[in-house]
Amino acid sequence: MSRTIPAELISHLASSSRSLAWCLRIDAANGASVGLTTHDRTLSIDIGDGMLAYSGGLTMSEVVLSAGMGADNFQASGPLGPLFTAEDILGGRWNKARFRLFEVNHRSLTSGVIKILGGKLGQPMVKGRSFSLEGLGHTASYNQEIGRVTSPYCSATFGDSRCKYPLLPAPWAASLAVEERGAWDAGVGSFVRPTTFNGFHYVCSAAGTTGASEPTWPTTLGATVADGSAEWTCIKAATIEAVVATVSDDLTFTLAVLPIGTVNDELNYGRVAFTSGALASDPEIEIFDWIATTRTVALYAGMATLPSPGDTLVIRRPCQNTRTFCRDDWANTWNFRGEPDQRGSDQVLRGPTGGA
Repeated sequence: MSRTIPAELISHLASSSRSLAWCLRIDAANGASVGLTTHDRTLSIDIGDGMLAYSGGLTMSEVVLSAGMGADNFQASGPLGPLFTAEDILGGRWNKARFRLFEVNHRSLTSGVIKILGGKLGQPMVKGRSFSLEGLGHTASYNQEIGRVTSPYCSATFGDSRCKYPLLPAPWAASLAVEERGAWDAGVGSFVRPTTFNGFHYVCSAAGTTGASEPTWPTTLGATVADGSAEWTCIKAATIEAVVATVSDDLTFTLAVLPIGTVNDELNYGRVAFTSGALASDPEIEIFDWIATTRTVALYAGMATLPSPGDTLVIRRPCQNTRTFCRDDWANTWNFRGEPDQRGSDQVLRGPTGGA
């Protein structure tokens, strides 16, 4: 792999006395950036994205660069601290974050940088009071399975671009042209949610233009309401809008009163995404257990920091990824991505049964 090295650094590399330091810039999906270095003091460096302070404590244990299509990678570690906290790591804030690894002359930061590797982090880990990182270079994207294995279960994630189901439709608006939803296809037609969440969503069952004022929404599944020249039908809300009431720990909290009834375990394997507060830009977390009587949410993974009472969030309902569930709960079989009728290996290998 060839690199362009600034002239000043070429001269420095040719000298008998070198003062090089590794630097690692990490940019998370929520916009947060952190800089780490193997040098024993903080270095301020601009690699094209603005000046960033690189704090000491980084230990590089391995850097592997390939001349072919093998995946370039590195491994590093360091002490937990204000930049890389255990809560952030366990909460998933740095999972699949973009990284750039380079070297500098710490005695002459204006000499430029030696670019070593760029790509994405794996899942950082906490080991005692330290963190460990593994990063894969851009060539890793070429070493992946293309296509998918057939399965009786849907391979799409509920609400993604392949599923097409609108988990959180736009709120109602006046004088808006809407289209009737096609049967069994959530990718066609209009969905809407009330401006004040009432526990339900609505699908357009007659095309037209919405009225001047928001209708009185029915709260019985299958009930309809006229809205200007359009008509809406009440359906189950794929996303529940809620507010934090109390917080027990980083795995458990309760919700304020909901406008819809639920039963225990109904939201298990759904996903929580905060829309306000300290966790507003964090990745969604899967629900381990839902206790309807106390409106208690228990999560599979700890939150990066504790939410506060009053923080808002949404709960994406779970999908069982079966054709029956897709048909009966979401009327979206046109976008079902499984093969439940395809024979498996047990069918292919079956032999004839003897007898008269």
